[in-house]
Amino acid sequence: MILKVTTKVRCPHCGKSLIVNLDLSQPEDTWIEDCPICKQSIHYSSAMANGKLEVTAQQTK
Repeated sequence: MILKVTTKVRCPHCGKSLIVNLDLSQPEDTWIEDCPICKQSIHYSSAMANGKLEVTAQQTK
């Protein structure tokens, strides 16, 4: 079963609020996408911990 949700994060480069689509069928995930506003690469990670979803958005190294 695929569980999809959306959440908001801030771009670590330009600070704009972004909506991210998440697939909760995987307890942990990492991926890289470009910010649609400033076009810089963002390293995303998501994880479920104690029933709470945690999403981070960091500058790529």
